[in-house]
Amino acid sequence: MSKAAIQNFVDELVVEMGKKSPIFRSDYNLQPHTFVFTPGRLGTQMIKAAKHSSKDGWELTNNDMAQIRMLAEKQGAFLVNYIKSLGGKSYSTKGVKLTFTTSTDQEVLNPKWKRDAMPDAPPMFDQSNIYQKVKSAYSDTIEAYFESVQFYFTSQEETYTSKKTKRTRKKALRTGKEGGGGIAASAGSVLEAGHEHGEGIVETQMRAAFNTTYDKLTKELQAEGIADAQEMYQLLQGLGLKLSAIRADDGEGFVIMLENRIGNRAFGDVAKKAKRAFIETASDVIRSPKLDFGNMEGSDSVVRRNRKLIIKGIAEEFRKNRRARVTTEDTTLKKSKGKASAIIGKPKIKKAKAVTLAKTVALPKAKRRTGKRKPAPPKMALQNILGVLNNQLPRVVAANMGTPRLENRTGRFAQSVRATDATKTPQGFTSIGYTYMKERYGGYESTSGSRFADIDRDPRPLIDQSIREIVIGFGLGRIFTRRQ
Repeated sequence: MSKAAIQNFVDELVVEMGKKSPIFRSDYNLQPHTFVFTPGRLGTQMIKAAKHSSKDGWELTNNDMAQIRMLAEKQGAFLVNYIKSLGGKSYSTKGVKLTFTTSTDQEVLNPKWKRDAMPDAPPMFDQSNIYQKVKSAYSDTIEAYFESVQFYFTSQEETYTSKKTKRTRKKALRTGKEGGGGIAASAGSVLEAGHEHGEGIVETQMRAAFNTTYDKLTKELQAEGIADAQEMYQLLQGLGLKLSAIRADDGEGFVIMLENRIGNRAFGDVAKKAKRAFIETASDVIRSPKLDFGNMEGSDSVVRRNRKLIIKGIAEEFRKNRRARVTTEDTTLKKSKGKASAIIGKPKIKKAKAVTLAKTVALPKAKRRTGKRKPAPPKMALQNILGVLNNQLPRVVAANMGTPRLENRTGRFAQSVRATDATKTPQGFTSIGYTYMKERYGGYESTSGSRFADIDRDPRPLIDQSIREIVIGFGLGRIFTRRQ
């Protein structure tokens, strides 16, 4: 490939990368998203968030980190079970992995912060928003995990002198630079969805610019032996250009994991800096006399290509002589097999093969229906109920609290409610066991014999109602609940 053709491509690419992307971030939310989650990673990311907060002047102890990991294992197990109930598969030792698409049956609800701030807002997002499907699947569980970690810190009543304000502060997960802000009020203040490194929004937008540039110059580049955009990417990579701002694959879909907010933003800044650096330097680098175009990689280098063409031409002349016996090195011109979609989001459709009538498969005749239709199978398998219940119970219980029932003041009671098991009775009905913080709230049970016993404030009817509200759409039929 000629040096001029490469220079022309890079110059055009720099111009295209400098333009405002025609593909908005919201458009990417409609693409498939693969959610990868492990309880261990959740604990690690929360510890990183806590270390950032502790920069304000308090110590994160080994006991603190052990508690964070223990809570991550406990809450994370609920989320793993729930994602599996949506079709997720086991990942690593205790984790789960699921590719969310438009067909994934996940209710897209408003996040907790919006429900709290705007209780009258419509409860549903657009069902085609795949990114919001993922967030809706994990947000309530992660919110419960955050609240349990924050409660662990704040309940210690441990204080320290802030490096930022010089005032006495309470040990807690905090926001702001170096942990110098206020006490974090929600999980989104410390944790957020992060794209797999190298495949974020910036890198994907730059891949779109790269593919668009190839589309503009397709005829010229194919005449030079560059069959597609991915082969051009490999060639530039072989020349040593820094392409970290450009996604390496064709830019279709995303992999996301939970990240600590500070670290995730830092990786985003790295991608933006890489983009600026490429735009500022690429045209000069490609014109540098130090760059060796003669032996560049991609398909065959220019030197190897010319050598093979010369040998092949000479050999063909000798072969015209029947008496000559010619043996040469391999003169086949090699091309990259890499492929890339020329347009972001363009579906890959294979043409159907032609089949003769004799080779077609005869369709079986439809069987006549006899008797009544079989009842539809349950929507939720018994082994998956616990994950779904524990993902939603704290929120639903809190919503059902209020005079004359227990009131939701600290959130401790709602967060303590947990489904423990789900079994079948001898008659085939579902029986769900649950527990809560009995040492603190058990005295309100109407049969406790305590001076606090109160039929209105009894936690059991409140929890029973909440469980029934959650499982009403599971197709379980009659259910029983029991306090463990």
